[in-house]
Amino acid sequence: MLDALKDVAELYVKEKENERAIELLEFVLNHPSTDDETRSAAQHILARESFQASARATAAAQASGSVRPLEEAVAEVLQVFRPSAN
Repeated sequence: MLDALKDVAELYVKEKENERAIELLEFVLNHPSTDDETRSAAQHILARESFQASARATAAAQASGSVRPLEEAVAEVLQVFRPSAN
C-alpha cells in the first residue's frame, strides 16, 4: 500500500501537483510500516524534483503528510482518482 502511495506521488509530480506530491511522500517517509526500498525511492523522488511550491506551502505539506492516518491518505487518493459520473 505504501509503495502504491509513493507511485501516486510520482503521478502528482508529473501533473505538477507539487504540494500533494510532497504531502504524500512525507507520509510514506514517516509511516512506521514503510519498507527500506519504498522509503529510499520516496527520498529519491524528493531529492530529484525541484518543487516549485512556496516555502510556506511546502512546510504545511510536510507537516500534514507526517501526521495523517493511512486510511485518510488512501481515501484522499481514491477521491482524487475516482472517475467522474456522467
